[in-house]
Amino acid sequence: DPWNRLDFTLLVLMFVAPNAKSMRVLRALRPLRLIRRMERMRTIMSALWKSIPMILSVLILSCFVYLIFGLIGMELFMGRLDYCNDISKDRYGCVGEFLNSVDVLTPRAWIVPNLNFDSLYDSIFTLLQVVSLNNWSNLMYQTIDSTSEYGAPQKNANPTASLFFILVIVISTFFLLNVFIGVIIVSINEEENIELLTEDQRNWRELRKQLANVRPRLYIPIPEGRFRAMVYHIVESLWFSLFILMWIILCLCFLVVRHRGQPDWLTEALDILNIVVVCVFTTEVAMKIFAYGGKAYFSENWNRYDFT
Repeated sequence: DPWNRLDFTLLVLMFVAPNAKSMRVLRALRPLRLIRRMERMRTIMSALWKSIPMILSVLILSCFVYLIFGLIGMELFMGRLDYCNDISKDRYGCVGEFLNSVDVLTPRAWIVPNLNFDSLYDSIFTLLQVVSLNNWSNLMYQTIDSTSEYGAPQKNANPTASLFFILVIVISTFFLLNVFIGVIIVSINEEENIELLTEDQRNWRELRKQLANVRPRLYIPIPEGRFRAMVYHIVESLWFSLFILMWIILCLCFLVVRHRGQPDWLTEALDILNIVVVCVFTTEVAMKIFAYGGKAYFSENWNRYDFT
C-alpha cells in the first residue's frame, strides 16, 4: 500500500536525524499522515500524482508559447525601449547637459531599462513580468511610445504594440492557466469515478480511453516509377525524419543566440545559416510533394502547416 510506505518513510525520517538542523525541515511532512485518514484528501492526492505527466505536457506547451512570444517581442521591440533622461533627444543627441523638470542642470544619459526585449533571456523575463500582471501597463505604454532603435520616444507613436501584450495576457493568464486547472479537475473526477468500478470495469474503461486516442494515419501508397518510389522511401525513412528534426533544433538555436549588439561576424553567420535552413526545408517539402503527389501531400494538416 503506497500510504503504508508513506507512513513508514516518515517514521524512519523521525529516527534518522531527530536533532540535525538540516533534517528538521522534514518534520513539516508529518501532517501528511492525516491524508491517510481522510478519504477525500487521498482521492485528491492520488489524482494530483496521476496528473503529473499531463501537467508536464502542459508545462512544455507553455514553454513553447513563451519562446514564440519572446522571439516575436525581440523582432518588434529590440532596442526600442531605451531612452534618454532628456526624452526629447535620441541616442545621438543624448550628450551634454539639460535643465530637468525642477530646473536643475543634469548630464544627459542613455538609459537601458531592466525590462526589455534585447535578447531571448530578457524577452522571456519581461514576458513573465507581464503575465504576473504586476505593473505591466507601464511597459505596454513604453512600447506604444517607442519609435525606432536609438530613437526618442513619442507619445502614441506605435499604438498597435498594445495588441501584443493583450494577446500575451489572454493566452497565458486565461488559456494556459485554465488548461492547468482543467487537467487537475479531470484527473480528480476520473479518480472519483474509478473508485466505484470493479477491476474488469477499470480495464474496460482504460481500453476505451486508448482506443479513443488512436488516430488512423493517412496511407499513401508507393507511387509508380522507380525514381518517385526511391524518393518516397527516403522521405518515409526514420533517418530522414531525424535529419529534419536536427535542422529544426539548429534553427531554434540560431534564433536563441541572436541578441542586440551581437558582433558582425555572428550576424553574417546567422544570415548564411538562415539561407541554408530555408534551402533544407524547401528541399524537404519538394521531395514530399514529388513522392506523395500534391493532393495527398496537402490532404494532411501538418503538411499544409509546413508548406505555409
